[in-house]
Amino acid sequence: MSVYHNRRWDGDFLTVRSLLDANLLGHLSTFESHFDRFRPEVQQRWREQDLPGSGILYDLGSHLIDQALCLFGKPQTVTADLRAERQDAAATDYFHLMLGYDRLRVILHSGSLVKHAGARFALHGDKGSFTKYGLDPQENRLKQGERPGAPDWGMDDPERYGQLTTTIGGLSLQAVVETMPGRYSDYYEELAASIRSGHKPPVSAEEARAVIRVIECAVLSGRERRTVDFT
Repeated sequence: MSVYHNRRWDGDFLTVRSLLDANLLGHLSTFESHFDRFRPEVQQRWREQDLPGSGILYDLGSHLIDQALCLFGKPQTVTADLRAERQDAAATDYFHLMLGYDRLRVILHSGSLVKHAGARFALHGDKGSFTKYGLDPQENRLKQGERPGAPDWGMDDPERYGQLTTTIGGLSLQAVVETMPGRYSDYYEELAASIRSGHKPPVSAEEARAVIRVIECAVLSGRERRTVDFT
């Protein structure tokens, strides 16, 4: 059994992961991840109805949470502000989560009334910062009928490359960081290898369960307006 947390293979997330692996930002203090959009009209579909598993927290939130757990593991605490911000909204269409890890704070945010989106990622540590705008292009290209292997598949627009400000050898450095190519096809290749070998799938059921547990803690935090210990 495997869960399709495909955004582990977003190019921007792969780039962020490589920067952290290279320790270019030092000890991380804040990690902020946004997935905002502008959809002022409530649509007649199950995701926007008052049903189990509906709402933006289960939809986009599950991907942002999964990315955070991949990078930092399970949090110690969860604090959440959940809202139905649009008129006539029946399900959560706004969330602001803060996951607590010792000295690190992970902020995960999504809104439905964001006409001009800010940074997709913003990371700040004791050696430097990294900011990245724009979304991974793979989903839109799939919607247009393209498939992995098409020319320039997963390649980001150079205008959306991230900005790194760091310190190396005592010298301050500012650099544009080329976004790594997105690779949704890797999920399927790893899944096929798992089926053949019997080894762990690319996303395990246990990992997906941890994401759901964070969501459950967030719902409790939002309802009771308090920070919840993750257990």
